Amino acid sequence: MYSSTLISMLGVSLIFTVGVFFQNPVTTSAFAAPENFTLADAMVKRTDSGLNADMLSEKEIVQDGTKGAMGVAVITDKGFDSVIVSTSHKGVHDSAKQQNANDPVWHNHFVKLEVDSSGNTNKCGKDPVVKDLTFHSPGNVIISGNRVQLSEVPSQFSSYSSLNNNTLGFEIGSKIDKVVTFKLNPVMGSNGNVEAVCVTDVKPTGNLSVE
Repeated sequence: MYSSTLISMLGVSLIFTVGVFFQNPVTTSAFAAPENFTLADAMVKRTDSGLNADMLSEKEIVQDGTKGAMGVAVITDKGFDSVIVSTSHKGVHDSAKQQNANDPVWHNHFVKLEVDSSGNTNKCGKDPVVKDLTFHSPGNVIISGNRVQLSEVPSQFSSYSSLNNNTLGFEIGSKIDKVVTFKLNPVMGSNGNVEAVCVTDVKPTGNLSVE
């Protein structure tokens, strides 16, 4: 039902100020030339309270931000409205897990995406654009070598938005649809501000199992 390009993510900074991310200049070098990694295997396990996931990349996963903005996403039958994302990036402070905007620590979000099939009404063309995301991290993420582990991602989650002061509510769908990797590409305005964050270069995992 959903295109494989429907994954997800990134955002902006909260600090209880509306639209901080889109007001502050962000250099494109923070997102430049990301190296997409490819997942060979992914196992997602539903629990009574949410889900866990164990994923293996084809090569070692970078943790210092030198390979640009990238991440993994678990997509359920909630589609664009509730995507589970783990990501790494510099240049934007959009998570409570980061110490500052230059901290590339891997962190989780629930994200809402939007896609314009005509490619005419948003700044990302036909690629998904980030519409909203949580400032607080749902569950945990651990990166070790070529392994990504998500744990205790809750079935329902509430958090402040990374884009404004609004409270967001997300829910995991009943069916796991896809697990993918992706890159993040900012659209810059003439004043040097980020006007949109696009999700690009989506790659599905080689093997997906769901328990």
